[in-house]
Amino acid sequence: MEIRLECFAWGTNNLFYQWGRTDGKNMPRRAITKDNNRVVIIPSVELADEGTYECRVQREFGQTATGTVTITLEAEPYFLVSWKDEFVDQGDSVSWSCRANGKPEVDYFWFKNGLPLSENTLPANEVGRFSWTQRKDRLTIQNLKQWDSAMYQCGAKNQYAMRYLTRELKVMRFAPSFIKNPVDPNQFAVQGGNVTIVCQPEAAPKVQVEKITWKKDGGSLTLTGGGRISKLPNGNLLIRSVQYSDRGNYTCVAENDVGSAESTGFLTVVESTSLQMKPSEQSPPIRTTYVGQNLTLYCLATVNPLLDLNYIWRFNDRDIDFEGKYDQYGLRVEEPDRYWQRGIGEYRGNLLIYPVTFDVEGWYECIAKTPADQASAKVELRVEGPPGQPSGIECVTLNSSSVNVTWFPGPDHRSAIQQYKIEGYNTAEGIWKTAKEPEMITQAELGARRATVTGLNPWSTYKFRLLAKNGYGWGEPSKPSPMVTTAQSIPARPVRNITRAVDSKVGTLVVEWEPLPRWEQHGNNTKYKIYYRKNQQGKVSDLDWSTGIVDDPGHRFATTVGVDNTYTLYDIKIQSMNVKGTSDALISPIVEIRSAMGLPVAVPKDIVAEQYNATALEVTWIPVQNTFVNLKGVLAGYRINYWVRGRENSLMAEVATIPGDVDRGLIVGLYPDTYYEVTVMVYNEAGNGEPSQPYPQKTLRQPPKDYPTEVELHNVDTHTIKVSWRGISTDQTEEPLQGYKVKYWRTSEKIIDAKDFDAGKDTFATISDLSAGESYYLRVYGYSRGGQGAMSSPMVMFVMAKSGCTYTQIIPEASYVEKCGSCQHVASVLLLVTALLAQILKTIL
Repeated sequence: MEIRLECFAWGTNNLFYQWGRTDGKNMPRRAITKDNNRVVIIPSVELADEGTYECRVQREFGQTATGTVTITLEAEPYFLVSWKDEFVDQGDSVSWSCRANGKPEVDYFWFKNGLPLSENTLPANEVGRFSWTQRKDRLTIQNLKQWDSAMYQCGAKNQYAMRYLTRELKVMRFAPSFIKNPVDPNQFAVQGGNVTIVCQPEAAPKVQVEKITWKKDGGSLTLTGGGRISKLPNGNLLIRSVQYSDRGNYTCVAENDVGSAESTGFLTVVESTSLQMKPSEQSPPIRTTYVGQNLTLYCLATVNPLLDLNYIWRFNDRDIDFEGKYDQYGLRVEEPDRYWQRGIGEYRGNLLIYPVTFDVEGWYECIAKTPADQASAKVELRVEGPPGQPSGIECVTLNSSSVNVTWFPGPDHRSAIQQYKIEGYNTAEGIWKTAKEPEMITQAELGARRATVTGLNPWSTYKFRLLAKNGYGWGEPSKPSPMVTTAQSIPARPVRNITRAVDSKVGTLVVEWEPLPRWEQHGNNTKYKIYYRKNQQGKVSDLDWSTGIVDDPGHRFATTVGVDNTYTLYDIKIQSMNVKGTSDALISPIVEIRSAMGLPVAVPKDIVAEQYNATALEVTWIPVQNTFVNLKGVLAGYRINYWVRGRENSLMAEVATIPGDVDRGLIVGLYPDTYYEVTVMVYNEAGNGEPSQPYPQKTLRQPPKDYPTEVELHNVDTHTIKVSWRGISTDQTEEPLQGYKVKYWRTSEKIIDAKDFDAGKDTFATISDLSAGESYYLRVYGYSRGGQGAMSSPMVMFVMAKSGCTYTQIIPEASYVEKCGSCQHVASVLLLVTALLAQILKTIL
């Protein structure tokens, strides 16, 4: 079950939500917040989640409001502990907890093999071994017997349900055994050191220490409490000041009232391990380095070759994990420590730190460990560099443009802090800027760790951060301070970029401007007062100003001036103001702006549409005179309307816009051999004038539909080729053929860059402006008054060779043709391969 709490609040500006509990407890860790913390969801509700929750809402500029809601919960029993089967020696004791929560409170019941278990159900001779707590939530059984082996249950019950915990108890009784924990068969000891030989047999009841005896090499071993060889209170064998004569077989004999067993291991005595190279040879052991550098700490041990050697590195008394941790399937479940790497090969004892950070500063210990002993050495690593982040940044607003900033210094990283720099973040601007330069922070402010920041924008929300500098440079910026809001003041400046709106209607004056950004408004309820009057054409105006008010974020003012004042020049100035008032300094300079244009009244004359090709007409006209009487403003250009004669009308016309003061325009995309009606009209920003009288014209018939075929190339010299082709014919739907053109271009260029050679009606052409060694594409097409016809296909690629031979390729058939003078050789291949082409060209050249 989950609980969803929502907080509803209304207010201006941004609202910030925060949830908490009135009883001082923390919010549940499972709680999830959404919608900018307005909604909180508590999944898998528990009884501990019961209580009163408070929603606190804060407006961006300080005002707050709160609301509370109380959650009351009831629940069926659920256990706070878990059980598992238990194996216990005869004579030992067990104590089982059965704590459960529920609401209402739960009652507890106990069962053995499914039957009720209580003081009332026990035999009289068993009552003393079984005991319960007052609430019956814990059972203790002492001096366990064989017949105590059974299935036990604890039941927790309230009005909603009854829940059970179940476990099996097995009381164990068997003779000692070393199968699981034999004496170490091959143990090493260092001469002069101490060694413990462990004896841990399994038995039920447990083997008492006095029932454990030791033998060496088959003979009895005399043990005394204070001697060099003694038996420890747990039965293990301790040998102090190991001698070479201690080498041999040691046998542990264990006995209880069921039986006995023994286990033997061999002890080998070796020389001690020592460190040949240490992380530091200085005293005290200190290494100093600089942040960002690479560092190696050395560690090399001398050890008996019979022993396995393992190097362990510790950092601040914690083992460094070089490998990470893996689960039973070989998947990594924990990443290795990311700062360190182990050396390899003969240098496997070294510790590599690439690169050094401040996080790796501290105490390091190298441990060379064998099964017999270990040797170790420590070093203190000190890291120098720029200072750390200052902390505890707090701000107090002084007035509309200044705040006091306080802080605590961060770590100096072994170089004294020399300067601080304060940066500010205006939430309206959204960028960090320097709020106070280092040289502006006085020594007194440095000593007090308190500085006054001035020059802030009024009515703005800020957060601040600090950077510290020492002999190594500037450190990282601190975490931001809590947000503070400066007091309100009049706006920072007048508006800028006052312009005329081009989408205004006839008879209106429409002005636009760049409004003040949020951080320059300096107060609530920002407005703009617009002053306007007719311009007196260079004279000192004696007219009164008319005014209008626009609320921010508005940046457009429109007023009706009448059609008599079409495109009339006006003086405009705008004053910024807010709840704190305004001043004359907030009035912008006067800008001259014209009112809206009217619709043009003049009509273009002498419209003529001439045939251009099968899909285009060229339209000409006599332009209108560019006067205010004709245009009611400024000429923008002309628009050509056209439609299919007899099938469409002027309401269905397509429109081609020709900007500027021109006398002609081209309309394209027409149907071949089709009559069109054409009109022309002038336009300005207010709209279109009246159209001219329609002019009819028919487009030309289609250009050639067929393309030349059998295109062949013949070499003339290293700069010239001769092209020949088979010609085409036209039918009655096409314009008569006027001639042929050869289009050619370098393979490194696009077809738009191609050159055209006009061959007239000949079916051959000589191209002589080619470059030796260059490769080209070539196509041939016919043309007529209807336009350019279809181009030959496939495209031909050829290379102008330096030897006088021309190498051609017909695309896409990939047929290669080599032509030298009058000889010709054709070699057909299946696939064009760039490397093969290069090899053939090399052979030709």
